[in-house]
Amino acid sequence: MNPTIYRNGEPANLGGPEILVICGDILRCNGDVGDDEPVPLEGMQFAREAVAGILAAARAGGYKQCDILETLLLCGDLTPRIGAMARDACAAAGVPALRELFARIGPFVDE
Repeated sequence: MNPTIYRNGEPANLGGPEILVICGDILRCNGDVGDDEPVPLEGMQFAREAVAGILAAARAGGYKQCDILETLLLCGDLTPRIGAMARDACAAAGVPALRELFARIGPFVDE
């Protein structure tokens, strides 16, 4: 899990499934998340690498619905199904692969 702080000051623990869904949504809206400023280029790069890396690790771990999950993430209809699929994909990827991915691409930080 990756601790971060929401804008309201509340602590949050974000794991692979949460990061996958958030990054998918960032890509879906091309960085325009409704804030005063769009997601910076570094954030967009992190989102691209996180989605691609998590899905590649899930595929390598035997998860068969990566293409469907990617399509659903990029369509933007965030439903409980997407959350369940993200959890399943990250479980298939495994903690060691996710740790290696985030060590390589850096932490997810919401500042």
